[in-house]
Amino acid sequence: MAILFLWISPAFGEQEKNLRTVVVEEGQNVRELADAYLGDPDLWGEILRVNHLNSPADVKPGMILQLPPDIINKARNELAKARESVDEASRAGAKIFAPALIAEAIQLHNDALAKRKAGDWNACFSLAGQASEKAGEAVERSQDQGGLAGEAILTERKGRVQSRKPSDQLWKDLPLYFPLVEGERVRTLSESYAEIRFRKGERIQLTENSQIVISKMRGDTGKNKEEKSSVSLIKGDAFVLLEGKNQPFVRDKDRASVHRGKMLASPRLISPVNGTTVLFSADLRHIHLEWEGIPDAAAYWLEIASDRSFENIILSQRAIKQTHFRQEIKLKDGVYYWRAAAVNIQSFPGINSKERFFRVVNDNIPPYVIILSPISDEILTDNPVRVLGEIEPGAVLSLKGRSIDIRRNGSFSFEYPLTKGRNNILLEAEDMAGNITRLSRSLVFSPNTDVPIRYDAGLPLIAPRHFITRDRAFHLSGETEPGSGIAVHASENTRSMLMQPGCFADDKGRFRLNLSLGDGKTEFVLLVSSLGGHVTRDTFIVETDRQPPEIRLGREPPSVSVVQRIRLYGNISEKSFISLNDKSSPHMGDSFDESVELKPGVNFIRLTARDQAGNLGFWEKSIVFDRKPPIFSAFTSSPDMALGGESLNIGVSAEDESGLKVLAEFEIRVGEYAHTGFLRLNTATRIYQGTVRLPKQAAGKVELSYVKLSDYVGNEKAYDLR
Repeated sequence: MAILFLWISPAFGEQEKNLRTVVVEEGQNVRELADAYLGDPDLWGEILRVNHLNSPADVKPGMILQLPPDIINKARNELAKARESVDEASRAGAKIFAPALIAEAIQLHNDALAKRKAGDWNACFSLAGQASEKAGEAVERSQDQGGLAGEAILTERKGRVQSRKPSDQLWKDLPLYFPLVEGERVRTLSESYAEIRFRKGERIQLTENSQIVISKMRGDTGKNKEEKSSVSLIKGDAFVLLEGKNQPFVRDKDRASVHRGKMLASPRLISPVNGTTVLFSADLRHIHLEWEGIPDAAAYWLEIASDRSFENIILSQRAIKQTHFRQEIKLKDGVYYWRAAAVNIQSFPGINSKERFFRVVNDNIPPYVIILSPISDEILTDNPVRVLGEIEPGAVLSLKGRSIDIRRNGSFSFEYPLTKGRNNILLEAEDMAGNITRLSRSLVFSPNTDVPIRYDAGLPLIAPRHFITRDRAFHLSGETEPGSGIAVHASENTRSMLMQPGCFADDKGRFRLNLSLGDGKTEFVLLVSSLGGHVTRDTFIVETDRQPPEIRLGREPPSVSVVQRIRLYGNISEKSFISLNDKSSPHMGDSFDESVELKPGVNFIRLTARDQAGNLGFWEKSIVFDRKPPIFSAFTSSPDMALGGESLNIGVSAEDESGLKVLAEFEIRVGEYAHTGFLRLNTATRIYQGTVRLPKQAAGKVELSYVKLSDYVGNEKAYDLR
């Protein structure tokens, strides 16, 4: 694998200067670079971080990447050294003889792990080195004090457990794993118990209200000398289990009792196998441990510690009824040791199993997965498409719940059937820690076939692909394959070679164009270029029509009507939508037959015809609907008192909607004299007028006794005024 790189001024302690520049070759991926230069393919995220990249897919051939290999390798080696130093200190008894130093070493090691996780490799290297130094100091102090006193520690407690050194006057609370010295007393109060473990394996369990004194515990393994531990039970009950034949245990005969239990065999651990790496994620923190059962065991005691000597206990459960353990537990990155012991009927544990260890990695980083082919938003003309990619070892890959086969080298290949248009391939990768990466690839399938072209149904159409309009521009709209390019130009058969704009169909395939028009008919060619490059051709005509339609009535309605409903019928010069007084007909035609109901008085009637081009034609008329006779309003006479023999000028005022007839029959009386005749309508004043010559004997007041009024539509009324 050929790689071109440059070394940039190495200056240890300054991570940004300790970088190599690497040119990515064809066929390389970021995991291969991490494996080759960082010693761990799972550190591919470091390469992305240093180069400010978001995804493995961002790494392309020819790119220049920066790699920080030296400080990372040094930090990883220093972390392993610190872990071993802490374990060595624990085995040397640092938990008892140098508790502050071993605690500081463990904290520094944990801080180094945190810096490693954050990608701060310089800080990680420095903290790991400090942890090793503190662990070394703890070993030296433990060795210096090892010859002064043997060890005993409190390994289990419940309730209140107290201790008192020979030099103390008061009892003090005794914490777990606290070292006990010669002559020290330990007691349990009510509803409490305790268990004490000695260096040579002796164990004592105290029930409530019990007290012991450690009479003697000396030992110096460096000088090959041994001294047996001697413990006195002052009061209460105790269970004692001593692995040797000698059981130097003294009790007060009056206030104490000792019970010796059977030493149960050591269980064999089954899983996980030694050195297994357990991956934790934010959503998955379960650990599963299993061992063989032991005859006569009432329960099992499981211990998990961060050191091989089990000084730093992480978990201790002693009432497990099954031969397995599965529980959610929060553990930091690192190595953990576990062991199990069978517990007898007296609730006392037997011989511990041989310890095993497992490594915990809190992996919250989604698995590496990349699709190499096809590229995103690629336009394909063949179906199905072959999908090629790579995934990190150990991860599983699925598509719509179906598992995808992965080769040993982490590559995968499968065929995916496409549907016409946009397709989304969604892959889900899950690593052993339960982290999930979802990767989608959007593709467009556009086969080399004609695409459908549909013009909107609302466009004015007088024949197939023949549109009509009254405007100088035509708004063409329709639907085709989404994303297609659309171009329109006038055909060679059309004199007008107007330039037309183009557009693209939207995500739903919709398109809209404004076409410039000349006079008469214009033939256009519509070209739809699909995403795959195939061109579909269609032709259509747009005709310009600015002539309004003519409305022809079969019979002209009267201006005045006594009939309330009248019929309007006729034909139109071209197919149109007809509306009567703004009430449109839903159908287009070249004839009409409508009726209108008149209201009393003057009615304004309008017929409107709108052709397919939008031109409007009108017919309008006012029709009076009148069923009321004329109304008499006044009578005048000049003079109104007759002396006899003179002429009278008389007048009758009347009102009517449709118009009064010219003549009105009347009768007047003057005293005993009566005169009948006809009055003529003065059209200017709308008053019936006439002149009457009275005989000499007719004298007195002039009165109108009768008048008959008529209008032109046949309404009439006789008024008897006597």
